[in-house]
Amino acid sequence: MKIMPRILQSSLAGALLALLPAAPGCARKEQPPPPVIRPVVTMTVPEPGQGARRAFSGVARAAMQTPLSFRVSGEIVALPARRGQPVKAGDLIARLDPRDYELQVKQNEAQLAQAAAQLEQARAQYQRGRQLYETQNVSKSELDAHEAAFKSAQAQRDLSQQALELARQQLAYCELRAPVDGALASVPVENHQTAAAGQTIATLSAGDLMEIEVGIPEALISQVAAGKPAEVIFEAVPDTRFAGHAVEIGIEVGATGAYPVKVRLAQTDPRIRQGMLGEAFFEFQAGATLRIPPGAVVPAPDGGRHVWVYDPAASHVSRRAIRIGDLTSDGLAVLEGLRPGERIVIRGVNRMEDGLRVKLLE
Repeated sequence: MKIMPRILQSSLAGALLALLPAAPGCARKEQPPPPVIRPVVTMTVPEPGQGARRAFSGVARAAMQTPLSFRVSGEIVALPARRGQPVKAGDLIARLDPRDYELQVKQNEAQLAQAAAQLEQARAQYQRGRQLYETQNVSKSELDAHEAAFKSAQAQRDLSQQALELARQQLAYCELRAPVDGALASVPVENHQTAAAGQTIATLSAGDLMEIEVGIPEALISQVAAGKPAEVIFEAVPDTRFAGHAVEIGIEVGATGAYPVKVRLAQTDPRIRQGMLGEAFFEFQAGATLRIPPGAVVPAPDGGRHVWVYDPAASHVSRRAIRIGDLTSDGLAVLEGLRPGERIVIRGVNRMEDGLRVKLLE
């Protein structure tokens, strides 16, 4: 048998080894994964001092609305008033049961008659005492006693007269009448209901001009004063813009946490009715401080605050420490660390890292 040359044997061995799978420890090194590009939402830091147009919702109502109520309490026995009903000055709105007040008038009339009789008797005794004193038949002290009794009876008569006048007034208060021409916006009571003194029986709307009451937040109320112009748009009349101005500014927050402000329209329009929803637009001036959304600010363990600033040249974000101020409805004030025109991340801030490449979302 002929033996192969040594060089040929080595070549065949190398070819066989190349065909065998490589051992685990001898595997080729894998390529690194591509860098993460995270999508983010950003905003441009606005210039301070730019004005803003804000809208506030409200409900239309007559410029003059007067709640009508009884000055005395009692059972309602007549209620001709109906919601939406036009009324003239002097028209009956409601009437209370007058029987208790009629009895009070009769009682006071009797007390006045009794006090008048006692006054006449005291006057006669005083006049008789003066005559006796002039003839020196009674002493000065007896005359003084007659005079005191006469003055007391006179005061009692005057008091009874005032009580009778009050009782007659209360009897007259059993009728509630319209003070001026207008229309009844609401009648929140029913016939035979017991009404308390001061309880609203009906709301009278008068005047041709309409108003809309809106709520202005604390951050903006300082810029609203009587006479400030506004523009009003109603949902029922969307194609017309009505000029108006603020006429009343509340000094306390209402139920919605805002300050009530009444805006009166400058012109009348039969299409505008009470209860219509609308919006009043005001122009406001922003402050000299940069303001950004609170969600863009990330708290640090040391108590500081920072934001993520986007670098358009490198397409990555970097951490930027800032100093914040007050929080208002316009955003969080930034006192140091940012400049107008810079872009900051406003969503996904908790997943950012220094140098992280990002992709801006619309």
